[in-house]
Parts: sequence; structure tokens; C-alpha cells
Amino acid sequence: MDISTLFSLKNEQSELKVDLNGGRIVELKLKNRLILGAYDRLDGKKGSTHLCLPNFQDEGENFGLPFHGPARNSLWTLVSSPPNSLEIEYLLKDFANYPANLKTTQIFTLSPSWFSQSILIENIGTKTAPLNLAAHYYWDTPNSWKGLLINNQKTTEKVIDNGIVELKDKNEIVFPGQKPIILQQQGFAMAKLWTTATPDKKQFDHSFVCIEPLRGIDRFFGSAESLLQPKQKLTADLKISLL
Repeated sequence: MDISTLFSLKNEQSELKVDLNGGRIVELKLKNRLILGAYDRLDGKKGSTHLCLPNFQDEGENFGLPFHGPARNSLWTLVSSPPNSLEIEYLLKDFANYPANLKTTQIFTLSPSWFSQSILIENIGTKTAPLNLAAHYYWDTPNSWKGLLINNQKTTEKVIDNGIVELKDKNEIVFPGQKPIILQQQGFAMAKLWTTATPDKKQFDHSFVCIEPLRGIDRFFGSAESLLQPKQKLTADLKISLL
């Protein structure tokens, strides 16, 4: 990690670290509790929280877009860094066969007891294009994710099977042996659950679990609902707090 691209926010016992390389959250602590982290995955890759755009997974293959889109592996620009908030920006322009030019802004805000992430995506080009968005959150699970509850729903099997859960505006997440986390959101319909595993699924990573808020899946990308017109903007918001 390049130290020159790493920026931190601190507010009493809470701390946020953001890397401009990929526009990634590499660490979020609330009241000294690690919420989001960076992990050496079972498959040999390094995992940390990032945005997936303009596509999720391989749905953008026909446009020449990489898996989860190029934003997570691109250098973002620092816009401003006041004491308790951080704003960064990324311009997707003339990428492969993707027809739109997109300007994406992330604004991170940290208080002593909560964290928020506001996302603004604007089509600054002249062509309409499909747009998906996911916030690929790597949640810390020091006692494993087995027994994970989301809105009182048991989700262990969904983690194992890379399943989907519906998201409400306000969601309660309970990791084994820990106090609940509240995830509030606007702009996402669901979340994908998973963690890395061996091909035979006999061994899993248990130090983290991915709970990824997501606009849509399967045939969403390319549908009328996914299209972003020229000059049109898309906003999404996430807020994490502790009970």
C-alpha cells in the first residue's frame, strides 16, 4: 500500500482509513471495534471494501468491462479532506466499449459512533448506458460468520452458497458474540453474502464476511431500470452505527 495515497479520519475512538488506489476503505473502527478491514484471502488475494461500478461481477463483459468494473483498481482523486469527512472522485471515460462517461464521487463522514458513505454517479457523456452499483463491504468477523443474523434471519447457509438477502432502509446485523450493528441504506435493493472458500467448500475464510449492498442482479444490468441517461445522476447512501 502506497502511504501517499492513504488518508485517515479520526473522531474520538473511531477511525477510518481510505486508500485512493481503488477508492477503498481499508479500515473502519467505531468505538475501537473493527467493523471493516483488509484481509489476506484464502485464494491468495487481498480483500478490502470497494465500489463495484458500472457493473457487478461479469455482467459488463460484452462492453469489455473487467469483473466488478474498473473503479476498484483505479486511482481516485482527493477532492477535500476536512476534519471529519473525506471526498474523493473517479472519472470513467472512454473505457473499452462502455458508452457512458461517468463521474463518481464518494463522501465519507465519521462521527464518534457512526460512519456514512454517500455515493454520487453522474453521466457526463452524451450516451445512455446501463449502470449497476454495489458496495463490496468486507465485515470483520473475529468469532466467524457462522450464526450471522440479518434482520433476525439466519444467513449462514447464504454465506456458504453466495446467496442474496433483501435489504430494508434500516437493517440489523448481528455477528456471533458481538453487539448488533445497524446498517441504514438508500439506493440498494439487496445484499450478496459470501466469503472465499476452497473449490470443494471444505475450507472457508472465517475472519471476514462480505455483505454487499447491490442495486440489482441477474438481468438488471441492461434493463430499463438500470439505464442512466446523459446528465442524469444516481445517488446512494450507507450508514453504519452501533447499538
